[in-house]
Formats: sequence, structure tokens, C-alpha cells
Amino acid sequence: KKKKKKMSNDKTPLLFDGNVRSESTSSSNVDANASLITKGSIQSEANLIHSEEGDVHVEGEEGTTFTETLINFLKGNIGAGFLSLPFAFAQGGYIVSSALLVVIAVIVIYCILSLVKTKQFISRTTGVPRISYGEMTARAFGRTGTYITNAALLVTQLGFICVYIIFIAKHLNEFSDHFSYQIYAIFIIPGAILLGFIKSFKTVAPTSVFANICLLYSAIVVFVYIFQRFGKTVPAIASCPLSDNNNSTLASCLSAPVPVPTTSVSTLPILFGNTIYAFEAIGLVLPMENQIKDPKQFPLVVMSGMSFVAVLYLVFGLCGYIVFGNAVQGSITLNLPNDILAVTVKVALCLALFQSICVQFFPAIEIIEGLTQPWIHSKVHGRKQRSLYRNVVRAVVMAALGGLAIVIPKLGLIISLIGSIGGGYLALILPPLLHWKLVKGLPLWHRVLDISITVFGVIGSIAGTYVSVKELVN
Repeated sequence: KKKKKKMSNDKTPLLFDGNVRSESTSSSNVDANASLITKGSIQSEANLIHSEEGDVHVEGEEGTTFTETLINFLKGNIGAGFLSLPFAFAQGGYIVSSALLVVIAVIVIYCILSLVKTKQFISRTTGVPRISYGEMTARAFGRTGTYITNAALLVTQLGFICVYIIFIAKHLNEFSDHFSYQIYAIFIIPGAILLGFIKSFKTVAPTSVFANICLLYSAIVVFVYIFQRFGKTVPAIASCPLSDNNNSTLASCLSAPVPVPTTSVSTLPILFGNTIYAFEAIGLVLPMENQIKDPKQFPLVVMSGMSFVAVLYLVFGLCGYIVFGNAVQGSITLNLPNDILAVTVKVALCLALFQSICVQFFPAIEIIEGLTQPWIHSKVHGRKQRSLYRNVVRAVVMAALGGLAIVIPKLGLIISLIGSIGGGYLALILPPLLHWKLVKGLPLWHRVLDISITVFGVIGSIAGTYVSVKELVN
């Protein structure tokens, strides 16, 4: 009992349902909020599970270095979302879209830094070294806020995985139509399940290097393809025969419409949703900050990583739209010709996104395990048995995501919806709210800025959700 009690005071799961330890808090209000979420005994059981299984989240385990964290941060941000940015630019025009992307990028950087500062402020004042997004929300808004936050995290992170599976399966089907899209998706599921068994960011850091190389190679080839076609007549589909007499084929092979500086205001919410979706790492921020060796270095990880990502996204989206205009596809890879070089790009992207499955799975599975593992620990005895049940839960969740990708192969239609609902709430609304409510001694201008960004996030999320649902219904 003494051993178990000691563990509960020193170790917390990465993301849990608002499990705040009252022993380490100095505020009675925080104690009251924590008591709404879970009993202390459940927290102890969950901590013991992580301790017994050697999870990297346990104190005393080796954390990630600055370089490893930066690599994972870049890999977490750069995923399938950036491939849809030229399409997003077509919703606003090259001037409006460029300006809005820069504004959103600056706001997202501010929100991530605010989230990190809020977490570190709470850690200093309470002595709790590792705090999850859900726990911070519990301190600010109690059980309801925690449930909403965890639900948004689940929708966002699991939605990313579904999109990745769909992207890979569709490109495999494009390479060879020997099997249907559904069969290719089934082939992907076992590998995704194996990736789901990985329990540490440090484990995937080496493969993240490979994935980043694949993404960099793909981006370079696409850039070269785009720059070679500046000022030239570009078919809507790069490899289609313009001399074909089939009217339906000619309709899809017409020259790309000339890009315009601005478009209708009614399509801007779709640009908002796709842009927020492209910045994929908000759910990974606190898990990464919790695992870095020196938390003081994490703001530098955010600044350097997000600055690079923002510039890459701006140039990629702008150039892709200027070349293809409104003929740009939902993923710009669909505008590439079917030659060997383009095939290597698509293969590299499939490999990179396949590796991203485990990175995006971390935040979601931590929430799920926070709910399931205490019960398993109370029913199952023995370290190996508990580890087996833990992996079974992970396998079932990943298999369910694969099944969803099979049943609804057109999840690309709800990318903007995912960005507007989950991404908008997690990236633009909640961080400044938590900063405003939990950090003491903020100057008035800082509080006004937090509230202003929150209002911007609410308006953008509502508009993006409405337009996305309307387009989905249509």
C-alpha cells in the first residue's frame, strides 16, 4: 500500500479524464474541481499500471531530447492536411488565402505557447510535473469542460488516422486496380494495429526522421513540378489527353482556370477549416512537453517548428493554387502526372502518413486508457495479463478506425468539418481561455487578447462547421 501511494504522488498518465491530485494543490477550488472527475484510488491504479509496464510517461524514464522533440513536432504537424492547402487557397483566392493563413499561423503559435505557459505555471504552483489537456480543463471548468476537451481530442486525432488510412488505400488503388479500395484498406489495418502498440514518442523518433525525409522529398518534387509550369497552360488533370474526343474527358481536361486574388466570402469558412486541419499538432503539444527532458526548451521547439511549417504551408498552398487555379484537386497529388517520378512521390507520402498513424494515436489512446485501464487493473492480475488487455484495447480501437475508413471512404468531405469542430476548439478557443482563467497576474491587454482570439475561434468554428455540413449534405 505504501508503494502504491508513493507512485500515485509521483506519476500521472499523459492524458487522463481530469485526474488532478489534491495532495499537490494549494487551492481548495482546484481540489473541488479535481474531486468532480475521479476518485483518488482510481488515479493510483492508473499510475500503477503505467509504472508496472515501463511506460516512458513514468518519472525517472529517459525523456526526449530537443532534436527528437522537434522532429516529432514537425512530423506531427506535416501530414495529409498540407496536401489540401492549394485546394483551400482556391476557396479564398491567392491574396485573401495567403493573408488568412499567416494570421491563423500566428494565432496558432500564440495559442500553443499560451497552452504551454499555462501548463508550466500550474506545474510550478502545484508541484505536479505532468499535466494533460483534460486535467487543465478540469481545473478551469470542471468535469463538463474535461469531457468536451477529451471528446474534441478524440474526434481530431482519430479523424486524422481515418484520413491517413483513406489516403493510403486510395493511392494503392490508384497504383493497381487489382483489388478494390476496401481490400487495400483492409491490408492497411494490421500494420496500423501494430503501430498502435507503440507507447513512446522516443521509440518512433528514428522512423519520424525517415518519414520527414519522405515528406521533404515529396514536397521538393511537387515544388519542382509546380515551378516548371509557372506561366504555362496546365490541364486540370496533368496526364490527360487533350486531344480526346470524349466530351466527359475533355470537360475534366480543360486548362486550369486562372487563379484570382479574391473569391466569395461564402467559401472562406472552408478555407478556415482546411487551414486549421493542416496544423495538426495541437493534440500532441502537452504529451511532447511532458516527455521532453528540459521543458524550458519546448517553447523554442514550438517557435522554430511552427515557423518552418507556416512558411512551407504558405509557399506550397500559394504556388499550387497559382498553377492549377480552381482545377486543383482536394489533394494536389491527384493533379500530378502518372509517371515514375510522381509515383515515387505518392509512395513516399504513403510511407510517411503510415508512420504518422502512431504519432497521432498517442493523445487519443491516452484518453481511452485513462477510462479503461483502471477497470482492467482491478479485474486482471499480473503484469503480462494487464499488458495483454491494454494491447487488446489498442487493437480494437485501431481496427474500428479502419472499419470506419472502409465504410465511409469519402472522409475527405469532412476534413474541413474536423478542422472546424475539433481543431478550432482545441487550437484557437480553449488555449487562450485556459491562459486567461488559470494564469494569475496577467496584464489587461493580455486578457483582452486572449478573449479576442477566443471570439475569433468561435466565429470561425461555427461558420466552418455550418458551411462544411452544408456542402456535405449537398
